[in-house]
Amino acid sequence: MKKTFLIGILLASSFLFSACTFPGGDKDISLNSLKSRLGLPSDIEDGNIVPQVGAPVTEGVFDESLTEKAKKNGLVDTDIQQVEKLLAESFELDIAEVQITAEAESTNLFMTGYVNVGEGDKGGIYFAAKTDSGWEIAHNGVGIVYCELVEQYDFPAGMIPRCYDTDTGDFKER
Repeated sequence: MKKTFLIGILLASSFLFSACTFPGGDKDISLNSLKSRLGLPSDIEDGNIVPQVGAPVTEGVFDESLTEKAKKNGLVDTDIQQVEKLLAESFELDIAEVQITAEAESTNLFMTGYVNVGEGDKGGIYFAAKTDSGWEIAHNGVGIVYCELVEQYDFPAGMIPRCYDTDTGDFKER
């Protein structure tokens, strides 16, 4: 019985591992092809290519900036415009160069979605909170989401389930 079970496990694992093969050395990708796939100009210097890990692909996301669910939660187009303006200021760009969305979790007090800066369909996730003085940006989509900012604005845990705690130097679940 044990032998049959062990043989079954070995066969199943060999089948699974055979499906997970890496391309051979003959399938190298050229640097210019990689630059093209990343949307970089082909004349960019090779030493200036810095990968951004964890940037969500947002292709087609910016077609409609305010989701139906966000509208039902009380957001209006002027909220989008105000947050878009604040994000543009944080990047020191013209507002025409910044696009944002308001995702379903957004309410009339807290907003989250994608921010796209410049040309292309890549961006980060931003968080904004409405205070007595209006909308404020807690995170502009670049870098780490710090717990002190999350707690300062009292974001719902469902909107930001994890943040970086500077006191402990570790990420924490909220």
